[in-house]
Amino acid sequence: MGASLGLTWFTPFIVKVLGYSQASAGFIATLPWVMGATMVLATGWLSQFLMARGASSRLARGVLGSVPLIVGGLIVLMMSYVDSPIAKIALLVIGGGLIGSIFVVCPAIIGEFAPVSQRASIIATYGAIQSLAGILAPAVNGGVIESATTLVQRYNAGYRITALVQIFGGLAGLLLLRPAAETARHLPLLPATTTA
Repeated sequence: MGASLGLTWFTPFIVKVLGYSQASAGFIATLPWVMGATMVLATGWLSQFLMARGASSRLARGVLGSVPLIVGGLIVLMMSYVDSPIAKIALLVIGGGLIGSIFVVCPAIIGEFAPVSQRASIIATYGAIQSLAGILAPAVNGGVIESATTLVQRYNAGYRITALVQIFGGLAGLLLLRPAAETARHLPLLPATTTA
């Protein structure tokens, strides 16, 4: 959701609300992608490092994927309460970039408990749902931007909704992402051994 909003609404926000030129906005618009890519690589490395050190999958994948969503959402939420254009951009870049953490851990979590024969279809379904959010988010945000009274209020409202969805998603992840429990639940029952 955050990534698709970055594609559709971040550049107009920089130009129309913050007053940057189109040339400057082109450079600035790459910053969330740099932050997101950095987050993806860092989360992937840290997750593998924690797993190799014996950390639980819940910590190395569930918590590691969810906490940055919450922190990023809180950072994006702060954006509408600062006046400096540079501060607004920094908050959006950092807060929006932190969502990269969840993209790394979800396929790994699915791979832990999904049967091998169904793993590809489940990961494809996850990708489809994620893509659907990417399609709906710009349209919803566009409706919010159209309905508010001033341009600044419109974009602030849109980013607040994004932040709240991000926070909610992170909290849901903290509560629900328990790969070890899912793995145990989906393991086939082993036949009882008999002694002669």
